[in-house]
Amino acid sequence: YIGGEYRAGVNPAPTGDGRMTGWVAVLIVVTTIPFQNFCLQVRGYSFSIFFDLVMVFYAARYLFFQKNRDLFFVTLACFAALYSIPSNLYSAAGLLLFIGVEMAWQKLRNKAEVSKYFWAGSAAGVGILLAALCYLPIFKQVTTNDYVKSVVSHNASAITAVSYLLNELIVGRVVLAVVFAGSIIFYFLGSS
Repeated sequence: YIGGEYRAGVNPAPTGDGRMTGWVAVLIVVTTIPFQNFCLQVRGYSFSIFFDLVMVFYAARYLFFQKNRDLFFVTLACFAALYSIPSNLYSAAGLLLFIGVEMAWQKLRNKAEVSKYFWAGSAAGVGILLAALCYLPIFKQVTTNDYVKSVVSHNASAITAVSYLLNELIVGRVVLAVVFAGSIIFYFLGSS
């Protein structure tokens, strides 16, 4: 898992200058709450995070270089992420939202080439459909079990939990923001 994350995040980053981009990507992934809470559990979470990282990496790589094999890896990683943990649909939906917004932005700026966004989104969509097909025989059991039922909660503990979560998100990201800002400053000081 760690070797795959290094390879996907650091070694061949989508832009020409791979080291800085890759380390920032790995730093963002490592400072997320799901990574910190679940990366060491042996229930598929580390594979899930790895597949999410690979899905985003190959989508970005396709948007930069338009190599068809990258579309295959987007589809495969999206399928594997959703098949390992169905709630990875949120990651895939986030990727699709990003691709859709970027495609609309490029269209508004009168750029002619937006088909690459369509193909990247289609590759992720095919991965989602393949995972949904694999879950079809047990779909009702996956979506209606006791662990996924919605419960309306009007108590103060929910507000406390949300404030705790926001506090943890902000504190963890402050360190990331400081490291990122420092690396940008040192990068520009070193190149001048």
